[in-house]
Amino acid sequence: MLVMRRMSLVPLIALFLLSTQNAPEVKVNFAKVKQDIAVQNKSNKKPVKTTILGVPVLVYEFSPRRTAIESDVSKKPQRFYHFISKAREEYGDSLEFLIAASFYDRRSGNSVGRIVNDYNVLANGSFSGGSSLVYSANELKILQTTDLGTLKMYHTAVGGLVGLVSDGRISTGWKGRNVDARSTRPRSALGIRKNGNALLVLGNASIGKIARIMQELKCEDAVYLDSGSARAFYYIDGNKHITHNNGALVKSVIEGRKINY
Repeated sequence: MLVMRRMSLVPLIALFLLSTQNAPEVKVNFAKVKQDIAVQNKSNKKPVKTTILGVPVLVYEFSPRRTAIESDVSKKPQRFYHFISKAREEYGDSLEFLIAASFYDRRSGNSVGRIVNDYNVLANGSFSGGSSLVYSANELKILQTTDLGTLKMYHTAVGGLVGLVSDGRISTGWKGRNVDARSTRPRSALGIRKNGNALLVLGNASIGKIARIMQELKCEDAVYLDSGSARAFYYIDGNKHITHNNGALVKSVIEGRKINY
């Protein structure tokens, strides 16, 4: 009986081999798979230090579904650590990160952009162009408008930012803006990927290079936040509180706080 069962497998094996001879060949693009894995590793949940396009960068990924976005503006430019102390007092252990955002006029001290928090206008800057970062209902988006009426429809909005990437393509939103676009200097940017997750990226580069880095990280849309001595970032990694440029003089910040369901 055992011999008969083994022999009965022979026609089945022959049939299987015959069918696979006519099957279409499946080609796997291993280079593409390797690249996708590399990009995923560059944008882990925790901050990652890596090199992209020859530029050392810090990449911090977060999900707007788990991290609420707030903004804060001071009456006059203050040291970054003042914003950190205020946010830690307000949000406690739920505070996840702070990053300096939006330029201000160094002569007047007024914000250049238009900033909204909790549907209230915190700053109505003179610059009416550029892109806007908006957040509501656990969703973070980048709009190609700075219309104040539109921004007030969102819980949080930071308008007047320089666009870097739009619909996956490099933008030239920095052209015509009073920013030093060509020099290599400390810069920060925020991008949004197809899955809705956001990336905060810090690196020393020109604006054009930062735009290419955001595109390399698979961002569908991205904006430029700040640069030079005003670039500042604070985040919590486990039990460690880490700050880049604690004494930076800034006017406004974007805050991330954990959502407790």
